[in-house]
Amino acid sequence: MLIFWLSLLVATVSCDHHGSKTTVSPADIEKGVRDFFQKSMDTNKDGKLTEFEYITFMFTFDNDGNGMISGREYVYNMAKKYHTDIQTAAGQFYSIDCASKCDGNVTIGDIRKAWEYMSKGKSSMTEEEYVANTLQYLKQVPTVSPMISKNWPEGHKIKALFKMIDSDMDMAITKKEFEMFFARADTNGDGDLSGREFVTAMVTKAGLTVTFSIRLFVASDCARSCDGKVTSDDIEQIWKSYTDNWIIKGVRPMKLDMIQFIAEFLTTASKLPDVGDKNEELGRKVFAFLEINKNGMLNSAEFYKRMLLMDVNDDGVVDGREFVGALVTEVPEISIRLATKFFISSECTSKPCDGNITLADVHAMWYGMANATQRPGTDLTKAVVTRDQYVKLFLMGLKDLPPLPPDIDAKLPKRKMVMKMFQAVDANSDMRITLKEFGNFFKSMDSNNDKKGTLKEFVSGMVTKFGVDYKFAVSLFMASDCATMCDNYITEADIKDIWNGFVKAYAVNGVNPVSMDGTQFYWQFVKAASKLPILDSLKLDMYLMTDKLGRQFFKSADTNKDGKWDKKEWMTDFHTLDMDGNGVVNGYEYAGAVFQNFNVTVTLAIRFFIASDSAATGMSDGNITHADMEAIWNHLLKAVAMNGTQPTSVTEDQYAKIFVMSAKYLKALPEESEKALPSKKLTISIIKMTDTNSDMMVSWKEFEASFQQYDSDKDNKVSGHEFVGAMMKMFGVDVKFAINLFMVSDCASKCDKYVTEEDVQAIWASWVKDYTVNGVSPMSLKPRQYAWQFIKVVTRFPQMNESKGDKGMITEDLGRQFFMSADTNKDGKWDKNEWMSNFKLMDMDGNGAIDGYEYVGAVFQNFNVSVRLAIKFFMGAERAGSKADGNITQVDIEAMWKSLMKAVAMDGKPQPTTITEDQYVKLFVKSEDYLAATLPPMIEKAIPTKMVMKTLYMKFDTNLDHKVTKAEFEMQFTSKANSEG
Repeated sequence: MLIFWLSLLVATVSCDHHGSKTTVSPADIEKGVRDFFQKSMDTNKDGKLTEFEYITFMFTFDNDGNGMISGREYVYNMAKKYHTDIQTAAGQFYSIDCASKCDGNVTIGDIRKAWEYMSKGKSSMTEEEYVANTLQYLKQVPTVSPMISKNWPEGHKIKALFKMIDSDMDMAITKKEFEMFFARADTNGDGDLSGREFVTAMVTKAGLTVTFSIRLFVASDCARSCDGKVTSDDIEQIWKSYTDNWIIKGVRPMKLDMIQFIAEFLTTASKLPDVGDKNEELGRKVFAFLEINKNGMLNSAEFYKRMLLMDVNDDGVVDGREFVGALVTEVPEISIRLATKFFISSECTSKPCDGNITLADVHAMWYGMANATQRPGTDLTKAVVTRDQYVKLFLMGLKDLPPLPPDIDAKLPKRKMVMKMFQAVDANSDMRITLKEFGNFFKSMDSNNDKKGTLKEFVSGMVTKFGVDYKFAVSLFMASDCATMCDNYITEADIKDIWNGFVKAYAVNGVNPVSMDGTQFYWQFVKAASKLPILDSLKLDMYLMTDKLGRQFFKSADTNKDGKWDKKEWMTDFHTLDMDGNGVVNGYEYAGAVFQNFNVTVTLAIRFFIASDSAATGMSDGNITHADMEAIWNHLLKAVAMNGTQPTSVTEDQYAKIFVMSAKYLKALPEESEKALPSKKLTISIIKMTDTNSDMMVSWKEFEASFQQYDSDKDNKVSGHEFVGAMMKMFGVDVKFAINLFMVSDCASKCDKYVTEEDVQAIWASWVKDYTVNGVSPMSLKPRQYAWQFIKVVTRFPQMNESKGDKGMITEDLGRQFFMSADTNKDGKWDKNEWMSNFKLMDMDGNGAIDGYEYVGAVFQNFNVSVRLAIKFFMGAERAGSKADGNITQVDIEAMWKSLMKAVAMDGKPQPTTITEDQYVKLFVKSEDYLAATLPPMIEKAIPTKMVMKTLYMKFDTNLDHKVTKAEFEMQFTSKANSEG
């Protein structure tokens, strides 16, 4: 179905009071589209429509504020506000609803997809582009799509039905008028409407088709009880359902106006059962499976017994595999997905949804079925459900089945794909497969005929021959490889084990069959697929470690282009990554370079860093040092050494081979680190929105304009409400994420609770700084450069790493405490002598250097900071003037003083020799930007928790005087020694 209808009309197709279409000229159509753009879409009147304006306009239809637009809401708003005829509004809704997924609601995903289609991938459209695109699609989109023509009657017919019901012609219908309409259709006066009476009234009075009227009768008959008649109880229930959605502050409306009635009628129409098609026959087959006595009727005893028979393992509940397996085996016409939907619906009949159909669920299902088919007052324990009644319920139930959860849907293979695979396995086309055929299928993917299938061979075969998604193929390989032993190959032993697992389910008296039919193979494959390992980012990153990527890495550092690396090239490449020139390469420098220059994921770039960071010592310290690079180089040379001869270079082929093999040594990222990374989809969406001219570059002007889109009240500053609301609507981000992004943006220049022009300029300046050459900053950022800067911002969010508590401590007040503690002459400023003296006081052992224990101990004991924050201060200070060596030396202290002087220096003024309290405090608060995100894992694990420390202290402080004396201290150890002998 073609996407996008939204912009069609105020005047594209106009209707008279009876709903008949009026002929309009092309000029009138264009004028209508242009008026709609100017009056309704272009809210800031700048002559162009942005994606943000489009999304904002769409969400004005979200009356209940649930973040989605239902068909009822869409049709009501288009008809009420813009006078669009009902059928056109219905067509618009279905087109947009199916932009990304037909689920009955217009979601943010549908809106963004519709925009992308309409705007041809741009982030804005001028009025002329909008009009031209709209007129172009008007020619392509049919007036009534097949789905709509089947489920939605023409608008003028619904209006005619409304007017037939509205007997007093006040343009609103009451419950009494609603009941009287049905009473008039009761030609034999027995108080109920038969199918003939109902259909006759709908066809002759409202002009509805016979087929539609029959479907409407089935739904109306089952409003209260499927008994073959529309009774007063059914009519009561229909009126209630029509007015349920218009209750305001607990008050049910006494009347429904025309638009409300039409919206409800269309909602009903969209859920009508499909009568007379294959689903009706499918319902009969399911009924035949359920009934045991085969007499055309189903009672409670049969229903309970059938459910009991599904419990294959006799554990008292029916799980998903038991239920779905039984249903698709006995009723092959039912797809796995449909059977799974039935299971999900059934296991939640009695709350909670626990993954099993329990006895309580069976009770609830039977009483729900009996209640829906029996007249009020019937004893439901003795109820009997006929086949026709069940089929009606089955048809109605199909419309209300829940969508499959994404994680389940992703694991269920398409039947078409599996059967294509079955046909490939079934070499003799006898509709059955044997072990020999099964084995030959795997062998067909063994391209080098070495009797073992590699990952590359298997995945390549599955993707090219059967169109399998590569993630699914990788997951399937991993499961097959581990059938007997996980050795990175699919062997004959693995194949035989998989086959035995498949046919075991059809064994008779312990003897496995020698072949399987298509349905059996399909179900066994689905069971296997549902158990496939979830491919986390580590497994997928390992799959990216290809020969091609290894060669790209090699060539990037092969500066003399001789096809081999020597040590000089290796070390030179390392030095190019050291952006700040401090002699070490931190995570942001390394991962940023790899991510921006090669087609890899951020997670893979981080994994490379982690492996390199610990090369020298086996422990991570947060930096790739010269020693790490030496160690990696030595490992490379050792790997290519032959016959005891130590080589001095590595060729491209040698490196590519080592690179591919190194995949198995990649390590999982800490969970908090993975969570801190923004999704690829979000990052790409933001870049596309910012890059308005679609030139694959983001300029300053585009960057600035992206923030201006959030300024809904046009006061030249973006409030938190504006920013967070826009981020959530445009990109569907979590509210906490949006708030954090606002906080970071707000404080780019100063924290004033607004994102101002100064903030935007400061953000841009910090982003392009990494790409400045010879003092000249670039005018634009490439997509991967923009993405990396965004990733850096997000990973430094306060609540996305353990620094959140530490950063909260870096306050103005703490900065002033630090300053005053070293301002020995109390003149409100520091000179170099005071600065140096303060550090000398920390040198407890007088060896001329301050180690971690001396520094951290002094800071932690004298100021209200955490141990972690004190350690992070130390980590920053110890590498200020030299490489990180575990001590703050004279060189480091001198370097820090020079940095302070440089920071407070003013253009055209002599170099300062002092720093004031206010100057220092300002620098101190800003220093949180340079605070290490995390501590090295070894240090982090070594720090006891605050709770442990408090517990120990309370145990030692026996007299509760908030002091621990020598006697109290000794007593604890003495009592411990005595208790243990």
